[in-house]
Amino acid sequence: MRPIRITQEGFSEQSLTVSPVYRDRPLTVALARSGIVLNTRCGQKGLCRGCEVRLESGAWIKACQVAAAEFEGSLIHIPERSLIRGSLSVAVDFLPRCAFELDPLFPRDDAKSAGLCIDIGTTTVVMALVDLVDGKILGRSSSYNAQVRMGEDVLTRIEACTHSPEAVLEGQRLILETLSALWKELSGVTGFSGNSLAGCVVAGNTTMLHLLLGEDPSPMGVVPFKPVFLDVQTRLQSDLPFADPLWGGAEGMPWHLLPGCSAFVGADIVAGWLSSGMADEDGTHLLVDMGTNGEILLQDKGRLIASATAAGPAFEGAQLSWGTRAIEGAVSRIHGNPLQPQSLEFEYVTKRTRKASGFCGSAYIDFMAVGIQSGLLQPNGRFDRDVAQTHGISLGRGEYGYCWYLDAKDTQGPSISEADIALLLQAKAAIAAGIDILLMQAGLEKADVRHVFLGGGFGMNLGIESAITCGLLYGFRKEQIEVVGNSSLGGAYVCLLDRNRAAQVAGLNKRVRVLELNEDPAFEDTYIDHLNLSPS
Repeated sequence: MRPIRITQEGFSEQSLTVSPVYRDRPLTVALARSGIVLNTRCGQKGLCRGCEVRLESGAWIKACQVAAAEFEGSLIHIPERSLIRGSLSVAVDFLPRCAFELDPLFPRDDAKSAGLCIDIGTTTVVMALVDLVDGKILGRSSSYNAQVRMGEDVLTRIEACTHSPEAVLEGQRLILETLSALWKELSGVTGFSGNSLAGCVVAGNTTMLHLLLGEDPSPMGVVPFKPVFLDVQTRLQSDLPFADPLWGGAEGMPWHLLPGCSAFVGADIVAGWLSSGMADEDGTHLLVDMGTNGEILLQDKGRLIASATAAGPAFEGAQLSWGTRAIEGAVSRIHGNPLQPQSLEFEYVTKRTRKASGFCGSAYIDFMAVGIQSGLLQPNGRFDRDVAQTHGISLGRGEYGYCWYLDAKDTQGPSISEADIALLLQAKAAIAAGIDILLMQAGLEKADVRHVFLGGGFGMNLGIESAITCGLLYGFRKEQIEVVGNSSLGGAYVCLLDRNRAAQVAGLNKRVRVLELNEDPAFEDTYIDHLNLSPS
């Protein structure tokens, strides 16, 4: 096959020779294998324009819908907006609500006076360098998880490992590549070397921790969803096949992986239990992480019940026509009345320097809330065209129903469609139904819950009132809800600095009852009940 010629903004032209194995796969797949990862936010279904590339003729095509072989010998241009390499806003902030002592998990001395805490997420990875003497954060770094080349979500990566044993080692290589890049950044900024590191504590979902250790996660993809391990795992740096020489001097450094509860209730929720303060609280509390694999933990009078619900990637902007992760220029919040455009106010991720790049999940939640409040949206998520017409609001009509434009004068720009809202309602219903079933199993009402702790990046940017209004947190009061930031990273940080806290969470998975929602006869009806937008 003749090479594909590629141009990108700010880079010189390069050539890509596609392996015969990938000739008949979409161009997005062939590019990802070479390290050029396009924004396949709709799951490569051709529903969005996230992965568009421009041909030499000037025509635009969706790279996920055309085989790589079709581009043999051609010149294609990849615009900046189609690349996953922009400045990413990640939840690096955390404020542990639990008390802890400065009694580090790893022995420290004058030479080895620092440690690392890491949160490995499906989409993003965050690393913090910590002074073990005073607990201060010396530096933070974050980036996309390079495993995105294997697929957008956990199930896709598990499936890849099921079909190809080599994918397990590929997944390990990619996460180690990510971690090395983060350490390179931290080392360069702080001046610390591998010789300075006494140890590392890692939190993350069960699949991510399996791939970190090179363990096959494929048994978690089929009944009975059995992981290779759930308990605390400890490895030495030399046990992990890092290739980057910047780790030099850290060969004997221990890596301490926090425990998980099940295939889909991982160490991230265990870390969140500690960091949120639930570990020290009496009464009834909920911890909710609204990621692709929504995880929920209920604590009541000493008992712990957890579950995971398949919310899907919509809250991260995936599979939505103009959805995006928290990259520069993305709309993060929407305020006002869409029937009165002059009242609308928008917040953006960092400062917008050009046309908006799309909508974050938090903005979609706002839109559903202001839409149902104003009457522009009906309870089923469809636009009320009569109401729109009465107020002079121009709705577009596309392949997937009617849509609302961010800028009414730019019908080629960002918009929110009825198909987008349908996907968001499914994600909303999964979380809301999961919460309802956990409370029902425990014999509790929402009024009995003292705190609802929201963890993760999506929770940090979420408008609480909007979440209540659209039904995501239906039935809760605003004063019950508290945002706790990256509670997974926060829990890893506390365990790094306090060996007694690390011991406290080590056996937590033995105390947690994991509820399989699909086995509860009430789940389906409850899920269906939440598929509508709920008025406040």
